[in-house]
Amino acid sequence: MSRQNYSLYAKHGNDSMRPSAGFNLVELMVVITVTGILLAIGIPSYKMMSERAAIKLATNELVDAFSYASSQSMLSGPGQDISIVFASNSPDQWCYGVSSQTSCDCTVSDPNNSVACTVEASGSKQLKVTSSKDYNMQIAIDTAAFLANSARFSSVRRLVQPGDITINSPSYSTRISLNAMGLAHACSDNGLGYLSCD
Repeated sequence: MSRQNYSLYAKHGNDSMRPSAGFNLVELMVVITVTGILLAIGIPSYKMMSERAAIKLATNELVDAFSYASSQSMLSGPGQDISIVFASNSPDQWCYGVSSQTSCDCTVSDPNNSVACTVEASGSKQLKVTSSKDYNMQIAIDTAAFLANSARFSSVRRLVQPGDITINSPSYSTRISLNAMGLAHACSDNGLGYLSCD
């Protein structure tokens, strides 16, 4: 092989061995387009999943609060009724608390305050409050169909005033019905995994 041919071979060989300097404009535009499409599909799906999870959590927590109040009224003995008290400034600014008092203030966060929503457990007062702040004020509660915005579970007769509570998010809605025996069940017409509301 002549020196000239060898130098040409070496030059081309070195060029083919040299790594690429980076993306060209077409490759960069493809990457940006694909990323944009994935974000356009993914962000709304994530928001809907997050909203579904929030309304289901709010619904289940309220059903659990009713069950807890009912069981506590049975355990507390005669004359120790347990109440769930609701308060709201607007549909998306609300709170409720479980209390051994007939009324309490669910906006109070100090369990030693005389108007705090507390129950006796293990010899001390425990605060039992849930509020719209727990859901970043994206969940609304409507207690219009619930008498006097409270439910008092009788420790003697195990009875409570029945009523319905509606929980709403921007896209979903559930309803919790409390019967006279203190049993609560949830329903929804939005396919959230609950029975359909009649």
